[in-house]
This record gives sequence, C-alpha cells and structure tokens, in this order.
Amino acid sequence: MYGVDPQNTGYHPTATGPTSEDVTAKLLLESNGTVSDSPAVIGDTLYTAADNQLYAINTETGENEWRSDFPDIRGAYPAISDNRIYVGMNEGIATVNRNNGNLIWQNSVGISNVCPVVDSGAVIASENLLLYQFDIDNGEETIIHNLRDDNLGRPYTSIPAYDDGSVYFAGEHVLYSVNAKNGSVEWTFENPEGKSMGECNPATDGENIYISGADKRLYTIDTEDGTQKWSIKTKSETPQSPSLANGILYVVASDGVLSGGGSWLLAIDTKKEEVIWEDSLQSNINYKPVISNSSVYHANSRQVLAYDRETGDRRWKIDEFNEPIAGPPTISDDHAFISLKSGEIYLIT
Repeated sequence: MYGVDPQNTGYHPTATGPTSEDVTAKLLLESNGTVSDSPAVIGDTLYTAADNQLYAINTETGENEWRSDFPDIRGAYPAISDNRIYVGMNEGIATVNRNNGNLIWQNSVGISNVCPVVDSGAVIASENLLLYQFDIDNGEETIIHNLRDDNLGRPYTSIPAYDDGSVYFAGEHVLYSVNAKNGSVEWTFENPEGKSMGECNPATDGENIYISGADKRLYTIDTEDGTQKWSIKTKSETPQSPSLANGILYVVASDGVLSGGGSWLLAIDTKKEEVIWEDSLQSNINYKPVISNSSVYHANSRQVLAYDRETGDRRWKIDEFNEPIAGPPTISDDHAFISLKSGEIYLIT
C-alpha cells in the first residue's frame, strides 16, 4: 500500500531494490489512459488502476494475468491484504479478489480519491473532511471523525497512519489521534505557530508520530499523550510526508518560489535529533521517499534517484522519462517500479 505499511513508514526491510550504478528502465505496461498513483506489487504480480480498469501484470513477462473493468475506478493507491485488493472508486471504495479480479464488495458512499489503509480487519480512509472505517467483510462504512465538527477545513491528511487501533491524521494545523474502534479523540497536537500540517501524511514507529508543518519544521510527537518531544528545521514551506527506517527519517524539503525554490532530500537521525546528510534536488514536485534494506529511493517530476541510506551517496539516477511521474517508486525484491501519468509503468533493474 502507499507508505508500504499502515504506519506509513515507507520501509521495505526485506527488499533490496536496484543498487547497481548501471540501471535500466524497461516498459512493463502501456495503457490507453492515465495512471494517477503508484502500483502495488506482491511476488511477481503488479496491480494498478488505469483506463477504468484494474490490471494484474506479471512483472517477469509483462503479460496480463487478469484485467477487470470498473467504469468509475480512480487511479488511487491500491492496498493489498491477504487475497484482497482495496482500491478507491469515483464514488467510494471496492474490494477485489487479487487472484482473479472478481469484485467482492463495493461501497458507493459518495466520496472519491480514497486511498485505503488496511490492517487487522480495519480499512481506514479519509476524504471530504471525514475519517472513515469500512467493514472488511461487507464494506459498510462508519464515520469515526468529522473535521467539520471541529471547525477545521482543508488541507487535511489524505492517507492516515494507523497503528495498534489508533489513527493519526491532521486537519489544517491540528494533529489527531483517534480510536478506530469507537471514534473517540485520544489527544490532539496543535502546531505551535498555527501553521498547516494537513498536507502531510504522518508516519509512526509506535512510540512517536512524525509530521511536518508549513512552519519549516518536522515534529516528533509522543503517541501516548500527544506531547511534543522535539522538532527540527526542514527548510520546507510545504509540509512533506516523511519515511522512517531504523531511527532515520527521510523527508523532502521544498522551498517556496519566493525563497528561491530549492528542494532537498534530508536524512534525520531521530536519536541525535539532527540532519546527518542531505542532497539538493532539481524539482520541487516530490513524492514520499521509499526505503529498502540499504537504499532510499526518491522520485520527482521526471527523475528517479537512489541513495545509500547511511551515507547519502547517490547510487544512480534515471531522468529519461518524457512524461510526469505519477507517484513514489514501488520497491519489490531487487526491482523498482515507476508509473507515469501518461499511463505507462516501467520496471527499473
């Protein structure tokens, strides 16, 4: 799923991804429509939504394992749990058997752009200022929090973090911890300067929540009571979504045009509470970093880059794409996959 796991860490501990300096991008799928987000990959099968269809593509041969028609499917990040695919529709959410593409249930709840977060029988999604939980068996929805009741509006977290029964998401300048079972607000944290954090999809390691704000800071918040442990400058005027592996945070920082328009990939040590390396980027259209067992991968408008996780040394760069990239890289085993908004998906080896 987006962020790899429900905690939004972005970390694949058992995958290597491509590490060699000599990498190539091979066309795997050329659809007739658009792809809006990243694919999901399990084993030798890639799943993606395009052309009002849901595809299952063999990553070794490029052949369709199956293809199902969904007239109102969105290009949302698919989430896979057990033998099911959860995917956003134009008017709600659907669940599909990942072995054959058959529909299991669909809920046309009247919301779009749903990116499901799935764990332990819970399907969590946020859209239209509402935080939803969908029943994993029949898709019945429950609204577990309404930001309108708090007089909060946009921006708000599009993909919450979920851990041990708690959902973490932001609306405007407020970070929430909400009990997924009964909808009670466990605590809130307000940005000290009243700046927005809603564009950020937070990440958690179970003890802390990591979220960035428009005040150019990234915050570490205690999951028990919502108190701030520490914060650090990020140079970013737009809140970006962090990723986390073994105590190191990776986050993109993008300055505004009036400040020079610079963009950087930062590695932040959560124990030292400091930036341990950074690299300047060419584009301020940036996606959440994705982490393998030794590398961190980053995509912007037309580039994909790989770095040594510990040193920040750049391992490789691919900038041959002529169309905009649709989302973060997807890592599986020693491969990476990248989708273009034009409807193409590439295998990077």
